[in-house]
Amino acid sequence: MPHVESASSFRLGPALALGSGLLCALTKGGLCREPMEKRCFAVSTGKCCRSCDSMNLYPYPYLATFRRQAADATSEDGRGAEASDSSTPLAATARSVSLPKLSSGGGGAAVATVRTEDGFGRHGAHTSQLKQSKEAEARAWKELAGMRQAVQKARAQAAQRDLHERRAAGRVAYDAHAFGDRVTCTSVAAASAEEVGQLSEQFNAQIAFLELDPAKRSWYKLFKFMDSDGSGRVTYEEVRDMVRSEAGGLRLGEDKLPEVRLQSLWRALDDDSSGYITVKEFGTFMKKGEAAASGPGWKERRTARNRSGAEEMTQKLNQERNAMAGVQPASEEELRELAVSFNQQMTVLFGSASWYKLFSSMDQDKSGRVTYVEFHGMVRSEASGLGLQPAQLPEPRLRSLWRALDDDGSGFITVKEFGSFMKKGEAAASGPGWKEKRTARNRSGAEEMTRKLHEERNAMAGVQPASKEEVRELAVSFNQNMQLLLVGTAGGNATASWYKLFIGMDQDKSGRVTYVEFHDMVRSEASGLGIRPAQLPESKLRSLWRALDDDSSGFITAKEFGSFMKKGEAAASGPGWKEKRTARNRSGAEEMTRKLHEERNAMAGVQPASKEEVAELACKMHACMMENKQKNW
Repeated sequence: MPHVESASSFRLGPALALGSGLLCALTKGGLCREPMEKRCFAVSTGKCCRSCDSMNLYPYPYLATFRRQAADATSEDGRGAEASDSSTPLAATARSVSLPKLSSGGGGAAVATVRTEDGFGRHGAHTSQLKQSKEAEARAWKELAGMRQAVQKARAQAAQRDLHERRAAGRVAYDAHAFGDRVTCTSVAAASAEEVGQLSEQFNAQIAFLELDPAKRSWYKLFKFMDSDGSGRVTYEEVRDMVRSEAGGLRLGEDKLPEVRLQSLWRALDDDSSGYITVKEFGTFMKKGEAAASGPGWKERRTARNRSGAEEMTQKLNQERNAMAGVQPASEEELRELAVSFNQQMTVLFGSASWYKLFSSMDQDKSGRVTYVEFHGMVRSEASGLGLQPAQLPEPRLRSLWRALDDDGSGFITVKEFGSFMKKGEAAASGPGWKEKRTARNRSGAEEMTRKLHEERNAMAGVQPASKEEVRELAVSFNQNMQLLLVGTAGGNATASWYKLFIGMDQDKSGRVTYVEFHDMVRSEASGLGIRPAQLPESKLRSLWRALDDDSSGFITAKEFGSFMKKGEAAASGPGWKEKRTARNRSGAEEMTRKLHEERNAMAGVQPASKEEVAELACKMHACMMENKQKNW
């Protein structure tokens, strides 16, 4: 399609903003003869074009020119003069522009003259005519924008149409090249549906004969063997080569498949006489004979197996229901006795009471349900069951147990039903469970703790608590022994040490220590302070405990023990880090004050230098500084 200049590319010349209108200098006989860059349209200055006497509205000649050029371009877009009529979008858009009719002027242009006050214009100005010209100009600009859009749309449509035509021509050329000499076999009658089915069975049977492994049989592989060019379509020659070929084909000679019959098959497959068949058409043909050639597929075989299994299960369930007819279910008491017997036997054989493992051994088909036959086998089997012989559990009693478990008469019991039965005898067979055992241990521990606390309270009866001074002295002694024994140095981390000491006392990790634990820590040389009775008499230790256990609860916490130990930290290990920091700061301030006093005394009686001396010294210091700086460079 030839290039059509868009409306935005037309030069409309310099413009004058008079309202919304644009003016161009026109002569009485047509367009201004002056070059475009020399025209002047500044009405506010009272000036006009140097060779014109009037100022005329100008967009319409350009619109007419654009309409004519657009129509000419659409008539030359490669489709002849027939495409230049009103059916072409671009031509229709160009013809749809109606230019406004204004007062007559040179060259058919609408002219509006404006008389200026300084005498440059020679014709009278008509205000109403100027207003109409402005409105017409606005309409013209709007139509011009519409024409621009129409040109762009027509150009896009033409490009899309050309693309479709090129693609269609390419497909035709490819078909002519690839299938130009294709055989259609139109002289032979198409095979009937029955004959097509027979040939499909013959093809599938030959594939099964050549490929023994069913998993490797695939008509799609046969199609890919035919489609040597990878076009997704095969011709009659390719099909014939595949049928006759000994290397990779079906190896069907004319004695097994005559040429005429093969041609009739082709006519049936190529029903549109296109000269080729697609993979879909070939696959549809091959699937018609799959079942007859290779038997039922995996879905049919699975369905048959499931149906057979369901029928066998139904038959067994019916037999079991008939066998259970007239059997009375066991009572609740009998169920409990049998559950205890089952749990005891299971514990003896397997070492642990796990009824779920027993159920899993019964459920051989992993269906989550067991029949009476499976249940009976588990009860009687000595290899993988409970091994209860008829002397221990008679057959009538076992049947009554089954009737009680299968209360809905479904013919089987689930894991939930079997579990409910076994849990009835767990407690009697193996004693209390883990929850009961835990509760018993906790109760026993609490009783033991209560007994010890009562003994300690009775032992502390009448003992007076130590005074604050005695408590402080003992705290200092405890810290000193702790640092020597646990830390090894007098300047160790006492805070961490007393907590480690408490953790060593708290053997049961309860966060509380009794008097017995406190006493062991004080006396023990292996893991405690190792303070002998000669250093700390028993009576004084008891009075210390009474002071620490001020609420008579029978134990002290880590907070209470820490408060006691902190009372002797400073005396045992010297000042702490805060006191040391304060002492260092005070020492530094005193040293600074001493030096300042010495400097003041040294300066006593010295006269200050004059301004000239100060300036001279400053210059010398600056010169020395610059010299040192240059040396460093």
